[in-house]
Amino acid sequence: MKHRSIYRSLLWFGFAIGVIPVLAFGVFSYMKSSGEIRSHLDQTSHDLLRQLAGNVEQVLKNTDTNLNQVVNSAAVQDALYQPITSREFALNNSFRKNLSNLQSGGSPVTDVVLLNFSDNWLINNERLYEFEEFPAKDALLAFNDLPYDSSWSLRQTGSLGSPSSEVSGCKYTIALSKKLPVRSSEKRGLAMAYIPSCRLDQWVDLESDFQDMFIIGPDRHLLFHRDPALTGMSAMDTGYITKETLDRLTEESGQMEVEAGRGDYTLTYVRSDYNGWIYVLVTDLNLMSAQSTQLAWVMLIIFLAIVSVTLCFVWLGSRSMYTPIQSLLQRIGKRQPVRAQNEFQMIEEHLDHLTASNSYMKKEISINTRQLRVLFLMKLYQGQLKESEIGEQIARYGLGERMKQWDRLAVVAMQTDTLEGTPYSPGDADLLLFAANNIVEESLGPEICFPPVTLDQTQITLIGAAGMTEDAFRRHVFSLTETMRRNMEAYLKLSISMGISLPFRSVRESARGYREAADALKHRLKLGTGVTIHFADVNRGHHSALYHYPRQLLHELTDAVKLADEEKALGILHQWMEETFSAERSPGEYQIALVRLLNDLMILMQESGITLSQLEAEEYAQLYNELLQLYVPGEIEKWFARRLVAPLARIFQERGDSQYRNLSEAMIDMIHKRFDTDFTLEECASILHYNTHYLSGVFKRETNQLFSEYLAAYRVHMAKRWLVETDMPIKDIAERLTYNNSQNFIRFFRKQEGITPGQYRERNRQDGGGAASPTK
Repeated sequence: MKHRSIYRSLLWFGFAIGVIPVLAFGVFSYMKSSGEIRSHLDQTSHDLLRQLAGNVEQVLKNTDTNLNQVVNSAAVQDALYQPITSREFALNNSFRKNLSNLQSGGSPVTDVVLLNFSDNWLINNERLYEFEEFPAKDALLAFNDLPYDSSWSLRQTGSLGSPSSEVSGCKYTIALSKKLPVRSSEKRGLAMAYIPSCRLDQWVDLESDFQDMFIIGPDRHLLFHRDPALTGMSAMDTGYITKETLDRLTEESGQMEVEAGRGDYTLTYVRSDYNGWIYVLVTDLNLMSAQSTQLAWVMLIIFLAIVSVTLCFVWLGSRSMYTPIQSLLQRIGKRQPVRAQNEFQMIEEHLDHLTASNSYMKKEISINTRQLRVLFLMKLYQGQLKESEIGEQIARYGLGERMKQWDRLAVVAMQTDTLEGTPYSPGDADLLLFAANNIVEESLGPEICFPPVTLDQTQITLIGAAGMTEDAFRRHVFSLTETMRRNMEAYLKLSISMGISLPFRSVRESARGYREAADALKHRLKLGTGVTIHFADVNRGHHSALYHYPRQLLHELTDAVKLADEEKALGILHQWMEETFSAERSPGEYQIALVRLLNDLMILMQESGITLSQLEAEEYAQLYNELLQLYVPGEIEKWFARRLVAPLARIFQERGDSQYRNLSEAMIDMIHKRFDTDFTLEECASILHYNTHYLSGVFKRETNQLFSEYLAAYRVHMAKRWLVETDMPIKDIAERLTYNNSQNFIRFFRKQEGITPGQYRERNRQDGGGAASPTK
């Protein structure tokens, strides 16, 4: 078609479902991610600040606890009420030991001071001093003016008179001071522990480039800042906090956005319950926005990559989806004119045509199924089926469900009495039987009977019922036959007579039921017309003797003999003997079955033109006498095999060799003449008047190839000739060889020859070669 509207629609649809959702998802993901990043950053900042504050407070509390242990010791409590001189060496050593324990174990404390201004002494890391002579006496006395007995405060390191703290290089020192005695209102001294403020960096591990952290004391000065130069200055000197902001830091914790000269920031704070310090973490929103911008670029690149891949898949997928449609359209276009506006309308028109054809085929199949069902029932009543086949075919033709419900069955045979005095002529007999079948089927219904069939101008119906006694079932069958009689007289104005068999239990006894019903019907010669005769009335209520004769095995045996398959024929003969002698019979009945087998084989001889001399017998009586003198089943089987089955198979083998050769040559000749048509084995069998399976076996035997294989090989042979000897296009060669699509021909040729037709033509024209004939 000139306009591939469906293909364009597939492309646009694929683009729409592939790109628009990705774009919408990308925008949504960016907005959601930006919000999540901000929310996550705020929560992370809060958690980080609490962790940092906890690290610092842990150190402070450990120091506080250790100092309490020192000041509460008995030695310190006793010393507060007596002077200490350098001559009291043991007590001095005890103090120093307690003080050194306070600084051990990785403690950040650089110096510990214990002073008694009432008794004028001071001990630190260096030695024992007279307090009046200590250089930083005034600075230390200032701790006594603090409002609480235990306080943390920030002092300049140089004002404390502690060389150990000055060595740290920190300009400021955080001092813990405790007034002594702890439980007395009259204070006699102080205990102090010094921690350089710059050592807080060890517990404030902040590696982010867009975050800053500092600690504000109760006096609104900085106790710690990542920039040591700002320690000790007012919190407002950081540039992030104004006086109004400080006034808002009243809650236990919180978060707020502030605007400083350098941009916008998020300020997260936590107020300590331990000492009132305020821990502050500042996050630069501008840097965070830069990260969001990077995220946007990354998502844009991912979006473009996904769109590119999606468009590629859409294009490939649309082509892949449209290729079968295009191929289908090409096939449809060859069979009917194009009238549709688009591809689907064209396919719809073709499907309508196929639907009509399908309905016709279903009707034909339904008719054939009914015919096959009738054939099955006829064979059933004539006893021409194996027991194993009966159940299988009952299920195949939909008769199994009703059979499961029946436990008693009977056969009814019906015939018209006479056509004289009726509007019908003898030529209407078949039509009347067809009408009678319909009347019976409608009168009884599928729940009561099998479909009626006709045998030898006799209508046969198998009736079944469940849950009845034998007498009740007989009365039930009789009432049904009366219904059949009334309907026949009402619709067809005919007098009919019917014979009814004795009831039986299994459908496998239907053949005997048919014989009983037919035998009962014969008694109308004495009883007159328009009668219904029960077989029980003519045979004293006993079933007729029905001896099973393996007729189906006989057919298989004669077929195997005709096909000269001696081994198979002997095997079937063995099965026939086993099935015959497996039933309990009198010796005379066994002999009747054996004589019937002999008669059937002699009939095969006569029909095939085989004489007694070919079997080394002078007259037929000789064979009967030989058979009747045998009484052991094994010897009887060997006699049939030696005298009849094997010799007949060999005679057919000799005949078949020449016949097979003639048939196979005739089939090959027909292939050579009809290879460029839709020639089939069925058509060949129809021309030669042989069975299809038989011809297939003959051809396989003579050529060692199947019919279809030889036909395909010969077509390839002719294609190779045309490729080398003519300029016929490959498409025309494919069409001439009955290929609907040249691509199918190319694939088959490449499978057979290993190269394409075009490559074969080019190679053999260059080499001057030709095509070889197929093996015969």
